[in-house]
Amino acid sequence: MTHTLMEADIMEIQVRSVINIIFLFLILSCDSDKNIMVVNDSDINLDLSKRYVQYNDKIFSGKVVKLYSNTNDTFSISIYKNGLKDNIWKKFYRNGNIQELREYKKGKKIGKYSGYYINGNKKFEENFKNNFNHGKIFVWSNDGKLIRESNFINGYESGKQQRWDKNGKIISNYIIKNNRRYGLLGTKNCINETDSLYIY
Repeated sequence: MTHTLMEADIMEIQVRSVINIIFLFLILSCDSDKNIMVVNDSDINLDLSKRYVQYNDKIFSGKVVKLYSNTNDTFSISIYKNGLKDNIWKKFYRNGNIQELREYKKGKKIGKYSGYYINGNKKFEENFKNNFNHGKIFVWSNDGKLIRESNFINGYESGKQQRWDKNGKIISNYIIKNNRRYGLLGTKNCINETDSLYIY
């Protein structure tokens, strides 16, 4: 009986310790958020023109918020660390829905770059590495149909590249291999359709 009580006491102490650690982590997380400087993009002390963004002539770390004109609705939230673009950047529609999400690290584009239509449907998704397209690119129409799928390596097309019209008919289907293009490029009336398809 005593042995069982000791085990129960030890378990209770362990559970309390875990709860205290979680609570402390949450408090510290909240505190660190409060210490982040938030600046309006129209603040005259903010200088976005420099290579390293400055605030009051000092290298800036914090959030820059841009509002839609004549409203308090947020258009974008941009994050800087040591004067360079960093973390997840967000753009919003007037109704509050996400328009774009883009990731930076030390001023360079990395990870996923996603765009959405005002109705919430996915518009595009790109992948970046070291500032260059790297991986797949997808583009969808407003009603959710896939209209482009491409592959990139370090900023250059590589592998399968496909495009469809709004009815699902394939209009471009080719492969890039050893810097050469093989397949249907998608031309009409001597105009390369691929030049005008990918606009968002």
